[in-house]
Amino acid sequence: MDIVDSAAVALVRARGAKSEFLDGDGSPVHVLRARGRGHGPPVLLLHGLGSQASDYIGVIAGLVPHVSEVLALDLPGHGLSPAPPEGMCPTAMRRVTLAAADKLLDRPVVVFGNSLGGLSAVRLALLRPDRVLGLMLASPAGAPMSEADFATLLAGFEYPDHGAALRFVDRFTRASPVVRHPFAWGVRQRMARATIRDLIGRIGPGDLLAAEDLASITVPVHVVWGGLDGILPATHAEFFRQSLPAHAVVEIDERAGHAPYLDDPLGFPRAIARFAARCAA
Repeated sequence: MDIVDSAAVALVRARGAKSEFLDGDGSPVHVLRARGRGHGPPVLLLHGLGSQASDYIGVIAGLVPHVSEVLALDLPGHGLSPAPPEGMCPTAMRRVTLAAADKLLDRPVVVFGNSLGGLSAVRLALLRPDRVLGLMLASPAGAPMSEADFATLLAGFEYPDHGAALRFVDRFTRASPVVRHPFAWGVRQRMARATIRDLIGRIGPGDLLAAEDLASITVPVHVVWGGLDGILPATHAEFFRQSLPAHAVVEIDERAGHAPYLDDPLGFPRAIARFAARCAA
């Protein structure tokens, strides 16, 4: 973790979140905890590829007034969580994440996940349905892809120069000109890390979801797909719409990119809180 990301973690801690490590089946997993002031159920936040728990600083702050607790987990090989002993193979990542969740979740929670975090949230709901009250997913990964399409997707995470990183940022979010260049610099630094490159080299179409996986989910589900998302194709949103049970809601936000919480930093945490309240009711 570089000095910028360490500063982000320190800032979240300064705002009242506690930092701790859990044993994820022999591999430490870092978690941020923020005590809430509201009556809504706890919310667990799962981040995307190359991101980390502290990137949800605005979401955490927006949720604290409405829910009883906010939990944000660094996935293996991200943030302060080291890679599993066997490296960043998806099977090991799932094992470590699930073991950490078993220790972390002493009561049912609402899970929010973006991108890779959305796929992780779905896996958690499938494997530990008694711990999950509901799923709110933002442009979740996991839709089936051919080998060729998957290779094209992964190629989008290669940044040989700053210009390539800027083009990625433009496909990712509606970043203002003030933060566009720093954002691109940070993205390039993070995606160059050995753990992230290891994961990209090991993940494949076989690690994605099947329609029957989604069809078996019984808890409330709300999917928000950014209409301006340039990372995952719109056909992936249609996979979730067609495969999820009838009670699920799939919403297209035409103003948002791949990470809607970045494009609507005030309104999106409130939307998560409203969904959590409905799940509790």
